[in-house]
Amino acid sequence: MIGNPPYVDSETMIRSGQEVFRKYLKENYSYAEGNWDLFIVFIELAKKLTKINSIFSYIIPNKLISAKYGTKARSDLKRNDIIEIRDYSRLNVFTSADVYPVTFVIKKSNNPSDISPKFTIMNDIKSPQFSNNIGDVTLITDNSWDICFYNTDVFNLLMKLRTNNNVLKNLGSKVLGAATVNEAYLIKDKLKDSSYLPTSFKLINTGTIDSFISLWGIKKTQYIKGQYNTPVINKEEVKLINETRFTQSSNPKIIIAGMSSTIEAFLDVKGEYLAGKSTSIITDTIENLKVYLAILNSKVVHFYVNQIYNSLKMAGGYLNITPEIIKNIPIPLEYKNSKLIDIVNLIISNDSPSYYIEELNKVTFKLYNLTYEEVKIIDVDFSLSKQEYNEFEI
Repeated sequence: MIGNPPYVDSETMIRSGQEVFRKYLKENYSYAEGNWDLFIVFIELAKKLTKINSIFSYIIPNKLISAKYGTKARSDLKRNDIIEIRDYSRLNVFTSADVYPVTFVIKKSNNPSDISPKFTIMNDIKSPQFSNNIGDVTLITDNSWDICFYNTDVFNLLMKLRTNNNVLKNLGSKVLGAATVNEAYLIKDKLKDSSYLPTSFKLINTGTIDSFISLWGIKKTQYIKGQYNTPVINKEEVKLINETRFTQSSNPKIIIAGMSSTIEAFLDVKGEYLAGKSTSIITDTIENLKVYLAILNSKVVHFYVNQIYNSLKMAGGYLNITPEIIKNIPIPLEYKNSKLIDIVNLIISNDSPSYYIEELNKVTFKLYNLTYEEVKIIDVDFSLSKQEYNEFEI
């Protein structure tokens, strides 16, 4: 079975009045989870229609590779013989559609053979750039298949990074979205463009968050079709909207931009900020928050997130940085490093922190136990020689 199924996202289906059709599909197709796209149902249909030991092949959006709604599909498909998945997302395959496609060839099987699934990056429409044969199929996790589309050096580096702890996942409810949709609109109604007072919170949103820095009052804030120079909201108004949000806002926290080409995290030390609807927050002790801040803003984590979630990128290379992505960032066991805290304090208090940020990256490279060759994969312009790096101690 060969096909090019329709690509229709959940928002488009609902907006065009297809709720009944969508409900029917959800009741009859197990792949229809979360904010699923119509193509995911057609994959399940192909599997149902294909006989055992026969092949089905589609061209589909690369969202299959790591979108959350594709988890059930990935879990089911890997129990068959994945012959090859080709990534055409870097090529202009569909000139009239904003789609980043992949193709797959899968043999339906009750007992997968010893075939090594092949993951191929295409150089052009006809010519592969390189292929990665995954001998250990346990590496093809339900969460994401992005890791499979890299050359051996990058693949091995990503696997090494992934062996570190999911410290942030263990925090559970301390990593969360900053506001529900309903709360966001209630906040919008009470928002003012005014001077900051101790009786108010500054509202910060994606676009006014940079690595280590708040751009509140420096750059205009976009919030639900409104534009503000210095958006504030009375603390008592926040308390009436949601007392939990009031408590979160009043305490130290990391605020992370939601739509970005990399992770941008800022530490609200004094509890002055209300985080906007497109952001995520982390709450913990101030000491732990400073260490998380250093690691989240490091080149190691920027590299990891951009590679692991490559298929979720939108136009311009932007990613929707969700609490789920944040929780799955691997952090070294020895992450509570006093030198990191000292460097973060210097970055926060300094108007020209570039030197200290460079020092921070050196420390995080060492914390992740990276070799000089691995560091050069992440940072081709790394300033130290191999000898200098090997002698650098933390």
